[in-house]
Amino acid sequence: MFLERIIQKFKGFTLLGIILYVGMTAVILIAATYFSIDATKDQAKAYIIVEVNQNFRFAMDRITRAIRQAKDITSLDSQTLVLDRTPDPSITLEFDEVDKKVTYRVGAGPVQDLTTSRVLATGSFSDRSSTSTKNVYINLNIEFDNQGTDIDFSYSSSASTTVELRGY
Repeated sequence: MFLERIIQKFKGFTLLGIILYVGMTAVILIAATYFSIDATKDQAKAYIIVEVNQNFRFAMDRITRAIRQAKDITSLDSQTLVLDRTPDPSITLEFDEVDKKVTYRVGAGPVQDLTTSRVLATGSFSDRSSTSTKNVYINLNIEFDNQGTDIDFSYSSSASTTVELRGY
């Protein structure tokens, strides 16, 4: 008889117990969802930073190497630099304002893009030569091609430097 009373007393869940269970489960699921969203957003931001930095380093490295190996400046304006590497073919470096990319061409060969389509590249060249040395000033800016309006996915990298022509 005593056992029957205990069994009848605890036959189901109370309304308060169910409400607490549903509330705690909802809080845990919401926290897990926000954690997942933040992790995905952070991963996308990291990808953007890596993409911009890799493009920046590669383009700046190729430009500086080409200038250092040149013997003379054939022509120079703010967007195009043609370098003489006699007896080797000349090198043409260009900041393409329309497509927002940096291009590289050896002689009459094919034009090679130094930046990917995921970034926008802008910059300029100028002559900083003196009587004793030939120098080219480079201003390079690479930014992520953020098609949307989300400011969280905007990132850019820029630098200015002067490189001496060494002819080797």
